[in-house]
Amino acid sequence: MVVGRRIQVVVGVGNLETDSVDVSVDPLDGQDIGGGFVQETQDSESADPPDPPPQCPASRADGRTGAANCTCPEGSEKATEADGKDTLRYCVVRAPQSEIGNSLIATYHYFFGGGKAVGLAEDLQEVIEGAPAVQTAKKGLWTGTGQRGTFDRRVDLKVNLTRDIFFIGDTHIRYYTDECPEGLCTTTFVWGPDRFEDPLDIGFELLFGQPYDISSFEWNYPFLDPRLRRGNQQ
Repeated sequence: MVVGRRIQVVVGVGNLETDSVDVSVDPLDGQDIGGGFVQETQDSESADPPDPPPQCPASRADGRTGAANCTCPEGSEKATEADGKDTLRYCVVRAPQSEIGNSLIATYHYFFGGGKAVGLAEDLQEVIEGAPAVQTAKKGLWTGTGQRGTFDRRVDLKVNLTRDIFFIGDTHIRYYTDECPEGLCTTTFVWGPDRFEDPLDIGFELLFGQPYDISSFEWNYPFLDPRLRRGNQQ
């Protein structure tokens, strides 16, 4: 006897089913047992797992499309492209975004970067964060004499970085202040996005040059609510 294997015994005459019971016996699937038959059934727990989704083609060059639920391996993502009446689905490798660290590299990328978007290197971000206009705004926030701004109405700072980061030059930094729960305020400063184009400012691009976008970045400035500090001093 096979313990734990469940089969259903259906007893009947001709095409008329009269009774059925569940028993645990050796499988006799399909074998006649005196006017009835034994039909083996499977518990839901023992059902085969569903097939995993298919994998998308490795690239567009494969010349074929993947199923609507196809997936891509780690490090790549699924691209969807309309091609006439068909929809092409294939994998695209996610390349890490390049970072620009100085004006020379920025100019080189203009001619040889293929127009791909870039980010700013960390040391250049620190230069922007330390701009005099930003320091003045932070002082005003701390003392309560400056503009706070809101998410929908951000304060716009005009900053000239030509001397420190020539390829950025004149730029803008915007900021807004959240509510101050328990007396702690947080102001978020946002730079960018920006675009490197027309480096000579002559109204058109240089031969072989391709403009490109520079991604934005943000940082926070936490400070005690000056209204609360004034109240404690009274």
